Amino acid sequence: MDPGKEHFRHVLFFLFKRGKTAAEAKKILCDTYGDGIVSMATRRRWHRRFHSGNFDALLDDNSAVTTQELAEALDVHRTTVCLRLHGMGKIQKCGKWVPHSLSESAKTDRLNTCKELLKNHRKKSFLWRIVTRDEKWVLYDNPKRKNIGRTQVKRPHPHQSPISMGKRCCSVYGGTTTACSTVNC
Repeated sequence: MDPGKEHFRHVLFFLFKRGKTAAEAKKILCDTYGDGIVSMATRRRWHRRFHSGNFDALLDDNSAVTTQELAEALDVHRTTVCLRLHGMGKIQKCGKWVPHSLSESAKTDRLNTCKELLKNHRKKSFLWRIVTRDEKWVLYDNPKRKNIGRTQVKRPHPHQSPISMGKRCCSVYGGTTTACSTVNC
């Protein structure tokens, strides 16, 4: 009786669950069924699939898990985890791994909102009256250069200004006209 492909998948899955690597699984299969029964590429492919199943399960259990924690749990490099997450279309938002694409309900909500805004714009031309605002805080450091390496050091002037450091806020308002204001803090 010649076992089928599905049987070998089950055996490979059993060995994977026992913590065996693809090379160890090869040795066990060759000892049991003889050489060349399953190619190395097939064993590696199924081992990766089983491994990625663990990956999905870990991510489903705790979506707030870090890439380092996933790498340690799966015994792989952190870069491998990052590439796998990117391949799955997952991004980290607010400390949780979420799908990068929008759900169907979110797409429908966006479409309905856009249609409603366009309908209102045709009636009242209100989009031109919207005032938008953006605010950006800029930290700056403007140190004075010192003359280091000179033999004679000059004394500073008694009324020399201190190093200027601070925070500045720039607000931009827009609508039919645009204005920019800067606030020193």
